[in-house]
Amino acid sequence: MEAWFACGPLEGRIGESRVLFRQTVVTLAESSLTVLEGPSGAGKTTLLRALAGLDPAPAAERRLAGRRWGPAGRLAEWRARVTWLAQDAPLLAGTLRENLAFPFGLRAGRGRRFDEKKARELLTAVGLDNLDLERATGRLSGGERHRLALVRGLLWDPPVLLADEPPLGCRPRAQCGLLGADHPLGAASGTCGAGGAAPRELRSRRGPPPAPGRWGGAGARRKRQAMSAATIELGWPHLLAATGLVLAAGLLSLLLRLGIGRRLALVSLRTVVQLGLLGLVLERVFALDRAWLVVGLLMAMTLFAAREAVARTRHRYPGVHLDAWLAISTAALLVGSVVTQVVVGADPWFAPRYVIPLVGMILGNSLTGISLCLDRFLGHLDTRRDEIELRLAFGATRREALAEPLTEAVRTGLVPLMNAMAAAGVVSLPGMMTGQILAGSPPLQAVAYQVVVMFMLAASTSIGAMIVAILAALRRTRPDGSLRE
Repeated sequence: MEAWFACGPLEGRIGESRVLFRQTVVTLAESSLTVLEGPSGAGKTTLLRALAGLDPAPAAERRLAGRRWGPAGRLAEWRARVTWLAQDAPLLAGTLRENLAFPFGLRAGRGRRFDEKKARELLTAVGLDNLDLERATGRLSGGERHRLALVRGLLWDPPVLLADEPPLGCRPRAQCGLLGADHPLGAASGTCGAGGAAPRELRSRRGPPPAPGRWGGAGARRKRQAMSAATIELGWPHLLAATGLVLAAGLLSLLLRLGIGRRLALVSLRTVVQLGLLGLVLERVFALDRAWLVVGLLMAMTLFAAREAVARTRHRYPGVHLDAWLAISTAALLVGSVVTQVVVGADPWFAPRYVIPLVGMILGNSLTGISLCLDRFLGHLDTRRDEIELRLAFGATRREALAEPLTEAVRTGLVPLMNAMAAAGVVSLPGMMTGQILAGSPPLQAVAYQVVVMFMLAASTSIGAMIVAILAALRRTRPDGSLRE
């Protein structure tokens, strides 16, 4: 007779040498209770995770109530029916109600609704009847967290409930009444099989951009000529005077024993060397005026930008440099093309005086956004892995399980730009506008350029952050949503 539940063959290992179990097939009868006992480290949790489809089982065939799932079957659907309750009872940030109801908002919970009456009955059964459903989960004790996680699993009412160390944090009376698992506290893991319901345009060429209307006119041209004549050229004495500002900062650090004087000196020297070399390169590129030189320089800039973006993150994974380069290159190509060819109208299309500075600004800001986005997203996967697996255990798809970390990561990557846009013209004069004014442009013309630049940076940073977050998600998770190590 065909078993009501069957899953296997399964294999569990620790590293390459130690085998926990091999060629294991687990079968369960309907409306039955099975207790899996064994010493710590025997592989009970590993087996339960494999049964729930949270760990890879490439050869496993799955069968439940006459329906079959092949090795490449839809694991999100399987997890909604074979639900795993983790040993450490992970909870989402929010209230008790939000934690109990979140499975019913997933795709797997369509057609079902959160039953508050039943939830209160189960809370009473485990001794949590004194808790308000609007209470924050951060105020729960360890025992209350475990019992709430158990209630959530029972409220979901899957055909098969896999409870890992269910007695933890539960009163014996409530534990026995709900699961009937009377084995010693913390000595075993259990699988509980229970029957239930299935649950305005700027055109620029080689010369100054035409500025018709309110942006130009004879009066504006006279003002522009007067301002251009007043442009101050800086030489070595001026740079040496500016160096005194950095020396003052270093001296202050020394007096206060902040320990940043050496690093401040190094980054200041690096700034002078890098910008000096760039100035020499740009003079040569501007003089030759060749497309291949411009394209080659932009390629080198994207490579360095990708390398720097990854260097600023605390978390890595194989292929992260390629993903960062793809994100930065795509954002620079898309947004840079629109700005230089449509908005500014560079002629020829590779005009280095326009293309290189504008794309350089795109790369610099995209670099910051991408590094912040990567660091936040990968940090979420590493430190809040249990929350992602909690969603997966209730049948969440990869998109549903990663929606929160992806959203938070992209928002984090956009924070510096959003702050700069909010403060522009009120707290500070942005870089492009300041440069235009110092170069002799009328203030309103400088404003027009700055608006273009701010919108350009907003688009490029958003695109870059979203691309790198998606690429990182694809690399760090499997198609079924489970996390790679």
